[in-house]
Amino acid sequence: MRLFAVVFVGGMILACAAGKDADQDSSPAVTDDRVDQASVCADYLDCLASVDPGTLASVQSTYGTDGTCWTDETTAEQCAEACETGLTQMDDEFPDEPDCDDGEVTEASELEGRWNFESADSDGGCDGFVLVFESMGLEISADGSTDFTADGQAEVGIVGNWYDFDLAFECSLSGDDFSCDEYVSDFDTYWTFEGVYGETGIDATLELGLGDGEGGMQCTEVFTLDGEEL
Repeated sequence: MRLFAVVFVGGMILACAAGKDADQDSSPAVTDDRVDQASVCADYLDCLASVDPGTLASVQSTYGTDGTCWTDETTAEQCAEACETGLTQMDDEFPDEPDCDDGEVTEASELEGRWNFESADSDGGCDGFVLVFESMGLEISADGSTDFTADGQAEVGIVGNWYDFDLAFECSLSGDDFSCDEYVSDFDTYWTFEGVYGETGIDATLELGLGDGEGGMQCTEVFTLDGEEL
């Protein structure tokens, strides 16, 4: 539509000029429709340079400063949308890489719902005790744009016995990262819960400490969690 309008208007101008002076050269002027590289594509290339430099060279001719994306406005808009999508995906895949930050701020409401967390690994900090984390189910509710609560249960084995814990975390977001206030149960345990929210789930860590019954800690163990929305 934009190109048609330019040609149409240009034709009308040329027709008027020809009527005024038939001897005047009526050849259409050559115009340059190139536009500047979209800033989001520059950001996307910076991200690739940091996390996947092997791919960078193959896309420079398209999304780079002199790439084919910038031949006209219509193509440029399509390329900018592609770069925005790509940067978002890279931000989710590499949340700790500053060059891949897409600038989007996660709202606490995006985490609302029922989540299940399974342990993928632990640091073995309580080798002298049987301290095993099985799973954790949480119901997340937003208190504001950056604050949320996470209530639920977890199953933990302590010294050969399994216990179900009622949990109540107070959490806050900073970008895609969140951290929750410590939780102390009636069984003399100490908990902290923190992680990173992404479109495909939550990657988190849970620090679980076992008290010594006298206000101190016997040991702490950190579990790596994979969170899946139910």
